[in-house]
This record gives sequence, C-alpha cells and structure tokens, in this order.
Amino acid sequence: MIKFFKLTTALGLVFSVGTLQAQEIDDFVISSEAAVKAKTRDEISLDTARKIANHCLLAAADRGFGTSIFILSPSGHVVYALRADGQTPIATETALLKAKTALFMRGSTHAQMNLVAKNPARDTRLRPLQSEFDLFWNSGGLPILVDNVLIGAIGAGGMPASAEWSDEICVHNAMTEVLGEQPPLAPFLQ
Repeated sequence: MIKFFKLTTALGLVFSVGTLQAQEIDDFVISSEAAVKAKTRDEISLDTARKIANHCLLAAADRGFGTSIFILSPSGHVVYALRADGQTPIATETALLKAKTALFMRGSTHAQMNLVAKNPARDTRLRPLQSEFDLFWNSGGLPILVDNVLIGAIGAGGMPASAEWSDEICVHNAMTEVLGEQPPLAPFLQ
C-alpha cells in the first residue's frame, strides 16, 4: 500500500473523464453485507467481473484470438482472472501488469503509451517508477468506472493491436456491454 501512495504522489497524474451517462453503481459492486465484512465499498463484484471477462473472451474467440484477462479491485487484489487455452506466459503476465498499471495510474495504459511515444524523455523520467512498481505502458489496461467512480481495473493480453481490434478494444467493448457507456479510448498511434 505504501508503494501505491508513493507512486500516486510521485506521479501526480490526473486523468480526467468526461461526463458519462448516470449508472447505478450498486448494480456492479459488492453487496452492502460483503462491504461490511471487507471494510470497503464500491468494489467490483465477482458477478460483474465474470461478465466483463467472459464477454471479452468470447469476442476474442469470435475473431480467432485467445486472451488473458485480470480484473483487480480498487485495492489491487485479483477479483477474477482467466486465460484462454494456448496463451503464453508473457500474455498472461502482461495482462496482470496492464491491470495494475491502469489501477495505479487511474487511467488507460494506452494513453500512457501514447504520451511516452510522443515524448521519449518522459519515458526516461518515469523508468525508475515503471521498474519499481511493475508498470507496463502498453495498450490493454483500463480503469473500471461506474458513474465516474473507480470500482476496479482490467488488463488483457495476448491479442495483436490494430486500430480495429486489440486487447484494449476488447475490454472496452466488454465494459460497455456490461456497465454501459465508458470513456473514449486513446487514439491508436502505433
């Protein structure tokens, strides 16, 4: 937890999210009884996490791809994870790293990748933090937001990236299907 606070203090990054359509957060988070036991609230429920991950898994399979997906709680614990048959260890590990990065940064890993690509000096300045906190600037990690409240983070790995389809597009589409309207994705630069 100390690393998390150190990271957010060191980076001082704020990602803004435009006004989205109102959503009922209670439909997507753990029950009030579970929140009392866990001493937390606004944490993605297992049911919601499964729905998002399964939607992405099936969408990837429809396109002939496999994927690995991790969904984390706001405190960084794994809520749900899955790996399609045939996924390599690197695809699985990068999915987890993308989820962690989206959670720590409170934003899109693709947006961060674009910032680094546009300004290589930024990568040099952030490299110590990237190494210390296992951050991964690559498309495929997004915060999970409901009514502008962070309820978790998701990362996917294993699919090639293009402007038409990628890990990020897969999870964004899945979140839109399950949760409703989501913030727009970062532009595809590479």
